[in-house]
Amino acid sequence: MPECPQQPTSIHSTQCDNFEIWTLCDICLIGFGTVGSYKDQETPLPGQYYDSDGLIHSQQTSAERGRYQRMPDCLIIGVRKGGTRALLDAMALHPMIRVARKEVHFFDYNDAYRKGTEWYREQMPFAEAQQLTVEKTPGYFTSELAPERVYKTNPNIKIILILRDPVVRTISDFTQVYYTKKERHKTVPKFENVAFLSNSTAINTLYKPVRNSLYAEHLKRWLKYFNLSQILILDGDRFITDPFSELQKVETFLNLPHQIDMSHHVIDVLNIKSIMLSRSSAARILYQARSFSLTAGRCAAPAAAKKPEKKASLPQDTDSFCMNLFRGKANLKQVFPYPVDLNDERRETLNMILGGTEKFLEEVNDVVKNDENASIPKEVLAQFAEYGAFGALVPEEYEGAGLNNTQMARLAEVVGSHDLGLGVVMGAHQSIGYKGVLLYGNEEQKQKYLPDLATGRKFAAFCLTEPSSGSDANSIRSRAVLSPDGKHYILNGSKIWISNGGFAEVFTVFAQTPVELPDGSVKDKVSAFVVERGFGGVTSGPPEKKMGIKGSNTAEVYFENVKIPVENMLGAKGEGFKVAMNILNNGRFGIPAAMTGAMKHCIQKTIEHITTRTQFGRKLEEFGNVQEKLTDMIVRHYATESIVYMLAANMDRGIQEYQLEAAIGKVMGSENAWIVCDNAIQLHGGMGFMKECGLERVLRDIRIFRIFEGANDVMRLFIGLTGMQHAGKHLQHTVKQVSSGNVSALFGEVMRRASRSTGGDFSSVVHPSLKSSAALADAAIAHFGKTVETLLTKHRKNIIDRQYEVSRVAQAAIDIYSMIAVLSRCTRTLNSAGGDQNHEQQIAELFVRQASRRAIEQLKEADGATLDDLPYITSIAKDVCKNHALNQVHPIDV
Repeated sequence: MPECPQQPTSIHSTQCDNFEIWTLCDICLIGFGTVGSYKDQETPLPGQYYDSDGLIHSQQTSAERGRYQRMPDCLIIGVRKGGTRALLDAMALHPMIRVARKEVHFFDYNDAYRKGTEWYREQMPFAEAQQLTVEKTPGYFTSELAPERVYKTNPNIKIILILRDPVVRTISDFTQVYYTKKERHKTVPKFENVAFLSNSTAINTLYKPVRNSLYAEHLKRWLKYFNLSQILILDGDRFITDPFSELQKVETFLNLPHQIDMSHHVIDVLNIKSIMLSRSSAARILYQARSFSLTAGRCAAPAAAKKPEKKASLPQDTDSFCMNLFRGKANLKQVFPYPVDLNDERRETLNMILGGTEKFLEEVNDVVKNDENASIPKEVLAQFAEYGAFGALVPEEYEGAGLNNTQMARLAEVVGSHDLGLGVVMGAHQSIGYKGVLLYGNEEQKQKYLPDLATGRKFAAFCLTEPSSGSDANSIRSRAVLSPDGKHYILNGSKIWISNGGFAEVFTVFAQTPVELPDGSVKDKVSAFVVERGFGGVTSGPPEKKMGIKGSNTAEVYFENVKIPVENMLGAKGEGFKVAMNILNNGRFGIPAAMTGAMKHCIQKTIEHITTRTQFGRKLEEFGNVQEKLTDMIVRHYATESIVYMLAANMDRGIQEYQLEAAIGKVMGSENAWIVCDNAIQLHGGMGFMKECGLERVLRDIRIFRIFEGANDVMRLFIGLTGMQHAGKHLQHTVKQVSSGNVSALFGEVMRRASRSTGGDFSSVVHPSLKSSAALADAAIAHFGKTVETLLTKHRKNIIDRQYEVSRVAQAAIDIYSMIAVLSRCTRTLNSAGGDQNHEQQIAELFVRQASRRAIEQLKEADGATLDDLPYITSIAKDVCKNHALNQVHPIDV
């Protein structure tokens, strides 16, 4: 055998940040010559094999079936965390290859080897005569016994060895050894202290992951028995970045036609990469450092020409659970313990307000007449104002009730359980109508407007949506231009679908205003204003005829040369979009709060019906289908309620970054309420369809909440892209640190990812009886972070256009946050002395089981499991839109 010029059996070292890094030179991988046979003995013919005693046997076949189990034609070997599983899964795509899915360990485990070759053959998959059988057991590569045993069994076998950068692989292996087996390792040493020791003997003796990375030492044993022509050595790191070129080498090596390529299966590209990337945190970081860059939180391709670099700001840390979720990180500060904590004074105030409100809703407000007449009488609204309903969140010094968000959520829940139309009037008035004055108003503006608005002497409306803008708030066309004397803004434009728009006296209006930029140019930007009907030029259209919430007023509002005093601008000039988004975020918790009330109403009516209605000689409550629907309604209500009061309590604690949690609450509440009400109607049978039952009105009323204050489809994109932007900023920072040679940054990120994927954070905060449920949440969080990273790496700046994937990631985020809210709430109950603890625990456990399955499935779809559907979806939709009608031929052609 020709000698390797660099002593192939030795390990070469280089210096990296004062640590010795053991590497295998490229020549050692490709420069070995052939070696002689193991010993002079009879060679089996094709289709024959040696047994463990050295005797030759013929292959057993089953011609009648056309498929049979046979000894493997090829072995995949390597080292743990080296990419063997990804390679096996990729090879399984080839129609001429059949793979053994589990690691057999026949040649490296004595107990298995003693079972004999017949047992080994039975572990192989059934294959047709022309197909090749492949087994993957990476441990064969480092085993001292395996090379000889493999050769004795079949010296003609082909071997594929996949290897990765030994340092990266070692770091990844260290992560698995110490962090996935914490119970065995009470004290986790630092990686540097374990791996980068000066004494190589200590390393070989004490640390197996490092020893496994000494590739030349192991390869030397195999080359004693097999020619290099029988061994294909693949670069595992290249397999991550360019899987198809490596797979073509495999096909050539096995004398197979090239059938795995980009045109073969788009999903397979993603699976190959995700399999490889998901198996090594360090490899993911280094891979991104080589090929991935982010700019301002959005993925960007490398610039064609080098530009002066701006000083990059460090990514902002946050305690928001949902923002951290997109990094695969479980930050529990805002979710454990369950944050609701009303003091005695606030409880007493709330009880007093709710008592009067419920009496008013039952005795004064007539929800049926409001619906039939499509309006709520002024005197009814005036009486409702006496209970403080229109100034709940306004401080007492401005004549408000001075409630906090938790109290407000409970009030919205009670109103939602009786009359959603009235709830819309209340919410449009204070949750968004004059919320801008509360959040951004100066003292003069608050003194001028809040007292009349809080007492219901005047009503407010929020004017953002326009005919041409829809959900795109930045594209509004209403315009406000400063007057020549500089004292007024002249406003022109119109707004549509404005709740309270027909009778409101005060409007929060958003319009484009010319803004001078630092370079002297002028650009239109959105600004916010407080506009009074009394300014002149403000008119309203007739009330819109709606499907539901008919008691509320919805109208178009027109502004024609309205003179707005300059002091009525809300916030800074050109920052109206920010004002609008913060108003919507701040008031969004009111929607799921009202939805919990509506759900509770539907559930109560259903319970009364199924416990009294008899069919087929039995009460409806005794039937399994009825129990399933009722339980689903109860679980959905519990989860939504858990989110509402967690969100409201965190807002009361002064937490500022809750936009994702609020959006999730809005989506969760509006969609769960629709399902709960629909199930209630179904369980009522024909009676539920009748107007007298009242559920048809609730269903009509609920439908708008999936569109209100941000359509749910848009909310999902908001959730997904906002979270990915946050993750992208941190990923950008980490990539830059690693690229610059910051080994500490690499280790820190590896350990962070290790801890996120192995769980443990929940064990100290959830009730012991909920630990199995917490484990499901842990797994979903780890999967979530990896999926987000994979999507960012693959799509870069184009992620913003990948709505199919982003919406599924968002749905997974919704389910995961809901799981955490449920576990936190149930833990509080189990730690207390009140309530039916067993009942609540069953609700929580069932929800987590269902939500975790949904989340994992959504993530699989986002990461490629259903990407094959996309071409069909796109093509079908385009064909119909092009034709302006359905394209298919009618079945009877008439």
